[in-house]
Amino acid sequence: MWVIPLLASLTSLFLTVDMTRQYLQKRKAHQLAYASGLALFTLAAFVEWFAMVFGWSPFIYKVYYYTGIVLVPVLASGSVFLLRRRAIGNLFLFYVVVTSLLMLLQIIPAQVKEDLLPAAGLTVGGSAMPESVRQYSFWLSGVGGIVLLVVSLYSFVRTRYWGNLFIFLGALVMSIGGRLAAAGLAVFLPLSELVGILLLYLGVARHPGTLGETAKKARVSRG
Repeated sequence: MWVIPLLASLTSLFLTVDMTRQYLQKRKAHQLAYASGLALFTLAAFVEWFAMVFGWSPFIYKVYYYTGIVLVPVLASGSVFLLRRRAIGNLFLFYVVVTSLLMLLQIIPAQVKEDLLPAAGLTVGGSAMPESVRQYSFWLSGVGGIVLLVVSLYSFVRTRYWGNLFIFLGALVMSIGGRLAAAGLAVFLPLSELVGILLLYLGVARHPGTLGETAKKARVSRG
């Protein structure tokens, strides 16, 4: 199973570079948010691969858990910015940054339950992390997942742009994988991460907010 996290990491690295390139060209807030989320995903998937091959340690587990939790609301902030409601996007991003910093202050000194860390070749959920850290899962990954799902579905219903549906499906797949991992079925997590991030990127890449002038011209020609 270690092949899937490695493939997910390499794929996400390519997507991160591409989204960063788009941001440097157009300087749009949602592109920066998505590039940041993809970078976090790349790190989480790489650390997961490393641990599955060489074994888990408390430090590796903390990096994996933190990046895996924080990347979801960061990606969600990208979807909020795509609504072109800058004030709402800034407010949600402020919430994400503050909550992420609070979690970081908890996870650095946290005592990991090392006896619950799996052997090499296996992935892990959040069971080895103390409750003081796990409580942030809902406020970051949970809230972020809900926002990502609701915003993308709302945008699809309102605009009928298929890119929004891809974002919704990507968020749904990753959310299901995360819930299964929390329930002790972490074996499905790597595949759900790979499929989810590909769907989400396809949605962002073809979104009118990303395509810019190309999309505007297409709308004019249809009119």
